[in-house]
Amino acid sequence: MEKETESEAPPSSIKKKRCGYNKNWENEYLWLKGVEGDTERAFCDLCKTSFSIGHGGEYDVKRHRLTETNKKRVQQKETSKSMDAFLRPKNDFLADKVTAAEVTSVYHTVQHATSYRAGDCGTKLAPTIYPDSDIAKRMACGRTKAEAIVTDVLASFSEPLEL
Repeated sequence: MEKETESEAPPSSIKKKRCGYNKNWENEYLWLKGVEGDTERAFCDLCKTSFSIGHGGEYDVKRHRLTETNKKRVQQKETSKSMDAFLRPKNDFLADKVTAAEVTSVYHTVQHATSYRAGDCGTKLAPTIYPDSDIAKRMACGRTKAEAIVTDVLASFSEPLEL
């Protein structure tokens, strides 16, 4: 066996090749984005931080995924609903018709001086009477909502009584 001499050992000045961002990673890691102007960094949409990928490339991405902060953010995202679930889409004409029907129903209740309880009963009865009506099926105007419509909507359009 021959001994290696110092002249055969690789020189210490050899630089390791740096890794750059790969756009294809975004298909597997949906939270990952590139950092504009810096190919050796990546941005985590969940943690809202950037991290270096210059030394390890995809290994650094996988390592970031295993951090406690990232795991916590992934869990939070999975358990929380998107705001879209709470907002109705624009141009939802059926929802506008349902709202108009609810306000009209409450106005009728006030006009004839009947109780909110009677109005609530009528709203619950509407889908049975009109089974083919999408508006009647979606109406949900209980006592609390009816009171809010009276005090916050209809009251602003009412005229004071002259005594």
